[in-house]
This record gives sequence, C-alpha cells and structure tokens, in this order.
Amino acid sequence: MLSRIRNSKYKGWIHGGLEWNPLDTEDDECRQMLSEKGEVLLHCQGRDIYRLNLQLEGNPVSCFLYIFRNSSLSRALRMPYAWKVLRISNKLRKSRLQTIEVLAAVRPKHELLNWNSVLIAKEILNVYELPATGNHVYQVHPSIPFSGQTAEATAYELARFHDSGFFHGDLKSRHILISRGSDMETPRVCFVDLEKTRHHRSLPSLLLDIMAARDLVQLLSSLPGGEESPEGDKEKSSFLNLYLDHRNLGEKRSKRIRKAVSLYLGSDALRQGETLLKGLKRMMFDD
Repeated sequence: MLSRIRNSKYKGWIHGGLEWNPLDTEDDECRQMLSEKGEVLLHCQGRDIYRLNLQLEGNPVSCFLYIFRNSSLSRALRMPYAWKVLRISNKLRKSRLQTIEVLAAVRPKHELLNWNSVLIAKEILNVYELPATGNHVYQVHPSIPFSGQTAEATAYELARFHDSGFFHGDLKSRHILISRGSDMETPRVCFVDLEKTRHHRSLPSLLLDIMAARDLVQLLSSLPGGEESPEGDKEKSSFLNLYLDHRNLGEKRSKRIRKAVSLYLGSDALRQGETLLKGLKRMMFDD
C-alpha cells in the first residue's frame, strides 16, 4: 500500500514497508553509490535505470530504480513520468492486465515544473523479452521466439489491452515481457515502460483504431523481419490475424486497422513517426 510523502525535498507516494531514502537521488554522490551497489541498466539523456536490492517489509527485493529527466518545456508542463507510470500501472492492474508493481513515485518539491522524477518498481522475475531487430540501447532479459503460444498469448493480451482503453505509445518488442512455467502453461504477458501509455474509453472509434494501429506498427517494426528474416514477416502477418480475431471489431474497423498495418509492412519508409502518421491518415481516409 502506497502512502503520500511530502517533506522538505520530495513529494509523491511510497510503499510504507520500503526502506529507501529518496532525498539525495539528484546528488552525484548518490548516483555513484547507486552504480556501486546496483547494476546500471541504462544511462542516457532522458533517464537512468538501475537494478538493485532494497528492503521491503524486512525482506530483500530486486527492484528497478528509474530517474526520469525532461529535456523540453512541454514535457515539464505535464504530469511527472513517475506519477504517470504509477497511475497507469494501477489502472492496468485493476483491469487484470499484467504490469509492474510500483513501490515509490516521487518528484522534487522545489521544482515548479516537472523536470525530474523518481520511480521504484519491483523487478518482474523469470521473464523473457520478445526478439528485437536493430541496435537497441540495452537488453535486460533473454529473448524468446515470437511464435506459437508466445504469439497467441501476446495477441490475446494486446487485444485485451486495447479493448480496455489502453494504448501504449511506445510498444517496442522489449516492452513486452513473457513468463512461462516449467509445465509449459500459457505464457503470461506483461506490459512495461508505461511513460507514454494513455487510457481512453470514450473517443470516436476512428481515433481508437489509429492509436491501436500505431501500437501494432511500433511492435511489428521492432520485431525481426524483411530480407534477413522472411519467416519473421510471416509471423507478423499471423500475429495481426490473431490480434484482430481476438478484438471482434467488425469488418469495417478490422479492415481499417489491417490497411494501416499492411501499409507499414509494404514500405520501410513508414518506420518513423511523421511519415507513419501521414501514412495512417491516408489509409484511414482514402477508401
């Protein structure tokens, strides 16, 4: 259970049983300590991610600690990333969708705008990432083939994700984690990296379909395919069919999403955001 925290430096929410002092995460000495006590998973302009053991109700727990930094004024005017992830993760869990469990989400009290924030979440153990293509900044977990039960479970959960009104916004393959039991049970699918995730239930169906297509294109573009992996393209087409079967949107909406995604599959020029949006607009309105 998270409790509200507000002191001279930070405000936000923190688990009452978490033994962690958030007062100095902006300090260089503290970051050096985090590097020494934990494992640096990512260090870039927008965020630092550490894996470290923390005490939760007297027991050691492997956690990820995120230090978010906004580099633009428009982002600093929005809700802090840590708070947004907390809110979205709570909504996902209430909808019985698998995701991270947040233990702390705070931001500096002295900042008038939301330039920085800190998030702590339990590490999801014994999971795999979907395979990825290209030069990714980091890979935290081993990959698992995107076929068979894995593709079926991912299609089903992504359909539930979208039917529940959630749209990820940054659905790279490494942002979907898969766990499998030793008895080959149905894989469990977890959605992570939720900073850009939105929750909409009452928008027009056209807008909902555009956002769903955007997630699908982002996911498929990050999976292996093309000349280097012709089999990967077959798996992508099969996955799209599975996804649409689980959504039950009707012929018109299914056709709209399929056309948008097929446009991507036929052209490498649609891999980037602006071109993708232009392509989606053309596919949505040019019948």
